[in-house]
Amino acid sequence: MHEHIIEIQETNKKRIISTMKISYFVCQEDLSFLKDEKICNFLVDLRTQNMPKYKQYSSYTNHVAANNFLYCISTYLDKMQLDNI
Repeated sequence: MHEHIIEIQETNKKRIISTMKISYFVCQEDLSFLKDEKICNFLVDLRTQNMPKYKQYSSYTNHVAANNFLYCISTYLDKMQLDNI
């Protein structure tokens, strides 16, 4: 049972990382966060590996999640830069 729970957690982690990468790409390309949601939904429809299987609230594929991901990524990068000074 414990191994199954760990496997589910790892799968969810991979899905979240995939959606974070899309959010980072959208930001780098200076696109609207609404494009992030469309790209995620497109990849879900294509059944891309490590993407959520369904479009649902908890799948982290909407523009609000993209905004939160970008905030987390930028906070992490700021901290890394300060640590290197």
